[in-house]
Amino acid sequence: MTNKFFYFQAAFIKILIGIAVLLTTNNKVTSKKIIEIFDIFFFLRNLPSNLNNEHITFQLPRMGTMLELIKQRRSTRTFENAPLLGKLCHDVHSIVHSDNTGPFKTPIKVKLIDRQEYIKQNRNMGTYGFVKGIRSCIVGVLDERSTNGMVDYGYIIQKKIVKLLQMDLGTCWMGGSFNRNEFKDALNIPSNKFIPAIIPIGKARPKSLIERALCSLVKAKTRKPFEELFFKDSFDQPIKDTQAGEWYTPLEMVRWAPSVDNCQPWRIVIENNAVHFYMKKQLSLESSLVHINLHAIDMGIAMAHFELGCKEINKFGDWKVFEEKKVNSDQIKYINSWKFF
Repeated sequence: MTNKFFYFQAAFIKILIGIAVLLTTNNKVTSKKIIEIFDIFFFLRNLPSNLNNEHITFQLPRMGTMLELIKQRRSTRTFENAPLLGKLCHDVHSIVHSDNTGPFKTPIKVKLIDRQEYIKQNRNMGTYGFVKGIRSCIVGVLDERSTNGMVDYGYIIQKKIVKLLQMDLGTCWMGGSFNRNEFKDALNIPSNKFIPAIIPIGKARPKSLIERALCSLVKAKTRKPFEELFFKDSFDQPIKDTQAGEWYTPLEMVRWAPSVDNCQPWRIVIENNAVHFYMKKQLSLESSLVHINLHAIDMGIAMAHFELGCKEINKFGDWKVFEEKKVNSDQIKYINSWKFF
């Protein structure tokens, strides 16, 4: 049996499994997905026949755009409880310990921890509500609980999460369902420092009935309509998705960003030379319980998605605060702006 036949057979089985998954999860098998499947089929079919026992490597084309990847992401609440090993561990460490500067340049220390190493030392890492099987976590530490710091935290960590998603690793933002004091004690973090949230990472296990119920409860797969979130020049001119033009991809990536209780606090005003981000006040049980503004983290996540979306359409710029855009309101707060080059 040649290597070609082995790869062909394995890929064909995966294709059949993929089609079965699509059919059993109530997703539509679109013509685009069928074309992508046959692209892989004919790619494998045309491999040279004289492979014998030679070792070959190839990379399959990524199925879908960054926007499609973001739309497919779901929070993982059941992990395999297995360590990150070998090259995977090295790659995750590289992601976690690089690019730790946010729009406001807040000093943030980020590290990857293996819970089992601390448990062996009898250090209590606490419990995590409905999230099970946690082995590895991303933990970041702030010097203070400022809005700007929380925005930077969300921005920095979400860009890492997107990279981890591309590696087929599950993640879950946890801002209210872990004990911060126990975590700080276990990691020897000074009492005057602050952990905004932790992010478990690892291989995801199939969703349990409880997970599916939670997703249904917070309507995790639904999003507010375009015109409720995005505006042209002022809040008096809402934008529909059909009116977004070239801005559709970055705005739609913002729309699909995760947020506390799926409340989607971001409001965006587009002008000719800049895009301005505002945070709308929300009534969130989780935020009130922990006495911190988790929605500022949501804003950082949205900003990360917008920047990634702009790169997808080759619209480059940088983050800049426009003092004149600040508003005197208890209901909405100006955060930052994307200024085009």
